[in-house]
Amino acid sequence: MKIEIRNAYEKNLKHIDVDIPRNKFVVITGLSGSGKTTLVKDTLYMEAQRQYLEAMSFQGIQKPKVDAIYHLSPAILIDQEDRNDNPRSTLGTQTDLFTDLRMIFEKLHTRKCPACHQLITASEAKETTEKKDGQFMVFMDCPNCGQRMDKLTRSHFSFNTKTGACLTCHGLGKTLAIKEEVLYDPQKSLEEGAVTMWPANYSTYQADIYYKLLTLLKLPVPKNLPLKDYSAEQWVLLKEGINNKELVENIVLPKKVQDGRFDGVETKIWQKISENKGVPATLASYIGEALCPSCQGEKLNPESRAATVFGQHLPIIETWDLTQLMDWLHTLDAAMSERQQQMVQNYIADMLTKIQRIQQVGLAYLSLDRPYTTLSGGEAQRIKLAAVLASPMTELIYLLDEPTIGLHTADTQGVIEMIKKIRDRRNTVVVIEHDDAVIQQADWIIEIGPKSGEKGGEILFTGTYQELMNNPDSLTYQAQQSRYQQDSQQRSVDTAALTVTNAHGNNLKNLSLTLPANSLSVVTGVSGAGKSSLVFGEIAETNLKNTATIHWDTAFRQLVTISQKRPTRNRRSIIATYLDLFDKIRGLFAKEAKKDGKSFKSGDFSFNSGNGRCPNCQGLGTIENNQLFFQNVEVTCPECHGTRYREEILAIKIADASIDDVLLMDVATAESFLTKQGLDTKPLQLLAKTNLDYVTLGQSTNTLSGGEMQRLRLAATIAKEKQNNNLFLMDEPTTGMHKIDVYHFMTLIQQLIDEGNTFIFIEHNLDVIRQADYLVELGPVGGKEGGHLLFAGKIQAFLTSETKTASYLN
Repeated sequence: MKIEIRNAYEKNLKHIDVDIPRNKFVVITGLSGSGKTTLVKDTLYMEAQRQYLEAMSFQGIQKPKVDAIYHLSPAILIDQEDRNDNPRSTLGTQTDLFTDLRMIFEKLHTRKCPACHQLITASEAKETTEKKDGQFMVFMDCPNCGQRMDKLTRSHFSFNTKTGACLTCHGLGKTLAIKEEVLYDPQKSLEEGAVTMWPANYSTYQADIYYKLLTLLKLPVPKNLPLKDYSAEQWVLLKEGINNKELVENIVLPKKVQDGRFDGVETKIWQKISENKGVPATLASYIGEALCPSCQGEKLNPESRAATVFGQHLPIIETWDLTQLMDWLHTLDAAMSERQQQMVQNYIADMLTKIQRIQQVGLAYLSLDRPYTTLSGGEAQRIKLAAVLASPMTELIYLLDEPTIGLHTADTQGVIEMIKKIRDRRNTVVVIEHDDAVIQQADWIIEIGPKSGEKGGEILFTGTYQELMNNPDSLTYQAQQSRYQQDSQQRSVDTAALTVTNAHGNNLKNLSLTLPANSLSVVTGVSGAGKSSLVFGEIAETNLKNTATIHWDTAFRQLVTISQKRPTRNRRSIIATYLDLFDKIRGLFAKEAKKDGKSFKSGDFSFNSGNGRCPNCQGLGTIENNQLFFQNVEVTCPECHGTRYREEILAIKIADASIDDVLLMDVATAESFLTKQGLDTKPLQLLAKTNLDYVTLGQSTNTLSGGEMQRLRLAATIAKEKQNNNLFLMDEPTTGMHKIDVYHFMTLIQQLIDEGNTFIFIEHNLDVIRQADYLVELGPVGGKEGGHLLFAGKIQAFLTSETKTASYLN
């Protein structure tokens, strides 16, 4: 039996008919933007959801644009979009491993008796439960002195409850801290701008008030003196002003600011944060995070932190990678008494099973305390995939979106084996993927193309891998040919960009190396080897300033960090806004309106505010349809029909195009249109060179993949720059790209290097690694045993080395 899709025409799909064999491992491939996601998520998944709910008499999900899909069953979508952005969410809480661990601590913890101060173990103490004020309270009695005390329960071991959390940081483990290295320039005087957040005129004004306070206190006035030469009293008064009670307690404080009532630089910052109930955008670059001074990052209150199970504290266990945690669980299981085993054996068994599954998808280097928001899209998706293995259900459809993103080639096979296990339980697994290893092992392949956007949406091929490799019309076949093969330009690496000395952040093992300027350096290695710790921890955090670890050998104009992290989810942020084009486009329409005798202003052509947006959907173009027990769905606004604007705004046209028409233009069309209107279209030209010419100006940035977002940031950044000699740090920029997309993207990167820029990539893609001038490989494994420097040198030497990555290149 097959899933039969008939006449699908959602978005860019060209009225396609395609069959997907059931109970098989099926790969959907094609260029970025060719229509893969539209077919899998917007058509197949949505119709499966609709049919399932209608079978239970629930209505409301809009039918996708397809005549019919036959032989569907319930579908489970495992993608990169459904992310938990709660800062309290960790790997442990998301997988329930932390819940199991808290239960083990509730049953087995050892603590000191508050009366006799002897160590007592929960499993050996008498336990009683009483109802007080409508709540059940659990008590335990000391077996030595009989003292009754509150028992530490699972709630006491959670940093997300009042009973367990540290009172200072409320269970976050961190507090806000001022970045002194950013706020102050110790080499400058106040007159020269030593307080970097003060504008020039304001700096003179504040310095005068500060000097008057020093005069009142009979302290030397450090006019034109660099901050590094300030005395301790001068320094603390600059930061705290009249709020330092120790220094100002014996004087009558002035009542007026101009007489010396200086609040202090940092006191003023904390006041603004308090008034705003958060960090204002204007202060964000001066504020960071520091370990909570009370719990030192352990999140729990003192009593909960002090409890142990067989000598180990819970906050310490949370920091272990999953391999170490598994070893400890085996040790614990062997050391327990029979009674203790009966109390916790189910929790231990559950943890071991979950860890083994996570290990299979190459994520054993993660720890329970890893913030879930810091996981890449691929890592989060593989965590969900590991959970799926526990389900005994059959005849389901599993839809996966590039599950190998962020994986080293060595770890890919583990994901493939997991997919095969799900298939072997008589399920259908449909995977959007570009990775050769995944495509080769699929039972069936569907390729969509021939290009992206409106030029895509056609079925180019269906069949086996062997048939695919004999089909010259296939883009996957074409990408294997010599035309799309790129090698290193083997540039000189004699000019140093920066020198790293004894880098030891996170799991790095005192790394020392030099990275070259005016070239492409690639940092590679298995997942969790320490690549991000080196590039985005040690190097990026310096902001081009010398530190004990990083010495800058080249004076770069600026450091540009482009990571996988997506912008804050905001449906109103569109590509035109990100490229600084939307204001100019709205200005064009305001001028056109004036010619037509209309009184519309630029703001009226904004769908975020103003009088021009649709009042029904508030300029979103969609409204939310409540599904009661199920996830709400968005449907097109019935008033504006998705245009976001009022009719009178849409009536204003330039060259027969309304503002909605312009926002629906893809990059190539928009470049031609806006050039004729006299606008600078350099951002669009650069976007086209990264092979992102299929996106539209009005497309929301939160619909972009991590790789697409990086290319957008790169184009936006370069478009603003009038000079070269910039250093770019990029995190797997080819994520989500087809081989042909990679070819065009790397052509642009090589051009930018030839123009005088320097690039450092974190990358697993072998097609990119081959093009590096300089290679750094970290390993040999992920987690605590990783962080070693396995190789650093020219590409020629790397190709003949015996590292794990080099073995896949040869």
